[in-house]
Amino acid sequence: MPYIGNDIRSNEDYKIIDDISSGFNGSETSFALQVLGSAPVPFPKFAQQLLISINGVVQEPDPSGSAGFKISGTNIVFSSAPTGGHAFFGVIYAGADYVNAGGSFPDGSTAVPSITFTDDTDTGIFRSGSGLVSVVSNGTKVATFPSNQGSSGQALVTDGAGVLSFGTVSTATNLVVTDESSDSTCFPLFTTLATGTLPPKTGTNLSFNASSGLLTATGFSGSGASLTSLNASNISSGTIAAARVATLNQNTTGSAATLTTARTIGGVSFDGSGNIDLPGVNTAGNQNTSGTAAVATSISVGNESSDTTCFPVFTTGATGSLSPKTVSSLTFNASNGTLAATTFSGSGASLTNLSASNLSSGTIPDARFPATLPAVDGSNLTNIAAGATGGGSDEIFYLNGQTVTSDFTIPNGKNAGSFGPITIASGVTVTVGSGETLTIV
Repeated sequence: MPYIGNDIRSNEDYKIIDDISSGFNGSETSFALQVLGSAPVPFPKFAQQLLISINGVVQEPDPSGSAGFKISGTNIVFSSAPTGGHAFFGVIYAGADYVNAGGSFPDGSTAVPSITFTDDTDTGIFRSGSGLVSVVSNGTKVATFPSNQGSSGQALVTDGAGVLSFGTVSTATNLVVTDESSDSTCFPLFTTLATGTLPPKTGTNLSFNASSGLLTATGFSGSGASLTSLNASNISSGTIAAARVATLNQNTTGSAATLTTARTIGGVSFDGSGNIDLPGVNTAGNQNTSGTAAVATSISVGNESSDTTCFPVFTTGATGSLSPKTVSSLTFNASNGTLAATTFSGSGASLTNLSASNLSSGTIPDARFPATLPAVDGSNLTNIAAGATGGGSDEIFYLNGQTVTSDFTIPNGKNAGSFGPITIASGVTVTVGSGETLTIV
């Protein structure tokens, strides 16, 4: 008879059924199955677990009830009523309690576990101490389970010697990313707080074109002090401050009937309504003057493409007769076209060629990052942990998946390895070239 463990189950597991022959009368077929006056615990599940004899004849266990006997509830039910005066004996086989309930096994040891297997007797389970159960694999203890239940959210952690304890599950600090340079619609990941254990999220109003490198959002906010290649055609609102406009040739159209306020020219009042004669000045002909013009409608300018330090001219008001001014904090490099100021303000919605290296303050909102970040080339990274994990500071266990779900080709000049068993999904191909090697441990 098969059994579990290295020793036969103890004799007391074979239970003798109480004698029911006093109830045999030729008409009664159902009798209570009891051991020492009460239903045995655990109770047999199948009739095949019982040996029943009536008047020296072993009865056939028949769950259908058409021959021999069956079990119904906690009763033995015979297909035919036993006759009065017939003898009875019955036995519950050892193991009728479904492996171990109500029975016992020896403690066992690492070399000889108490619960083992027919073809692998040094693999199984044994009692390693009070309230402790250990698992053995090929004569080596691989796990001893703790004697407490731990707390909600905890996980079993090994000390590297097979002893398990409950510990808090750590939060991942790194994730594996891959290079994506062709998808035109990606979504940067962000979280709702700056720190903490949080779920990653995306937003349809923040996208990244991995093919062109364009990051798109509904709006941008922050200093654009070092932005370049701005397109003035995309300015759709606001007013450029006068201090930001250089002195340029300006052409105007239209007419003015009179000056708002009459001015005196050479001692003669002039409001623009008619010509005047200036004393000592011819009324006709070209006139050359020297000095500073009080009000001029145009000025002559020349092309300047070589000076590296120029100062754009501005005024303190948007309109009127104002003095042109400059400031050292607003410069223009005529040689390379760079306009520099202490700071810039306004929407940079369509700015291009921005350099992240020039960001010196503020925080990029999480919503601005793509759903799938570009892969990082770690070929030149140093001081990176090997990735093996274990209890404490141990670096023992390497993890890999068990099922290949995507086609994979080992690159030329490379070898690959994994821990088995490995299953290759239907329709998936793993290609190993003539110069490469795949090793599965």
